[in-house]
Amino acid sequence: MPWLGWLAGIVFGALFAVLGCWQHTRAYYKDELAQRYATTATLAALPTATASQAIDGMRVAVRGHWLPERTVWIDNRTHQGRAGVHILTPLVLADGRWLFVDRGWAPLAARRDLPVAPPVQMGDIELQGRLARPAEGFHFGGGSATGRLWPRVDPQAMRTLAEGAQVYPALLQLEQSGGDALVRDWTPPSMGADRHRAYAAQWFSFAIIALILVAWSVRSFLREN
Repeated sequence: MPWLGWLAGIVFGALFAVLGCWQHTRAYYKDELAQRYATTATLAALPTATASQAIDGMRVAVRGHWLPERTVWIDNRTHQGRAGVHILTPLVLADGRWLFVDRGWAPLAARRDLPVAPPVQMGDIELQGRLARPAEGFHFGGGSATGRLWPRVDPQAMRTLAEGAQVYPALLQLEQSGGDALVRDWTPPSMGADRHRAYAAQWFSFAIIALILVAWSVRSFLREN
């Protein structure tokens, strides 16, 4: 039944086209984000926003108190070729929302023991940093967040950890040193747009090839019958 092969080719062609569109959208977003980093050097108040790309890269000042007992570690983060983790600790804002703060990178020991999160100042505190919206959507590998060691920044796991409290839809990449040994080397996201464009071109090529093969197969079948 050749129509099964034709159907599979069409389905895969459509899937490849969707992946190409997704990568093209990511490239456009990275370009916008890089521009925003270049033009938002001054501090602003934390916007009362929903999950929107428009807040990414904005430098803000916030006030709240830490919840160090809810700290989580983000695995698979490297710095200068060394394996490590990012340490995220929620900050409770005045209106009760949780803002997860990426406090920086710490190296992993040889046995992959988690680094101890440096202590935080108790009571009300003011912080400065840049907002970065965690990505939702396609993820290739990495698994789901379990316990306090997460394979990636997981918005759903953040909401679960908050136990009903509203979670702000962006991380704060902390800028102050805080006197700890965490590395806060926040690379502007200008790099990566070209890589997404290359991936998009690759997926679109696969889609075209799949549809060409379907068309060739249909034409051959009709000529033989």
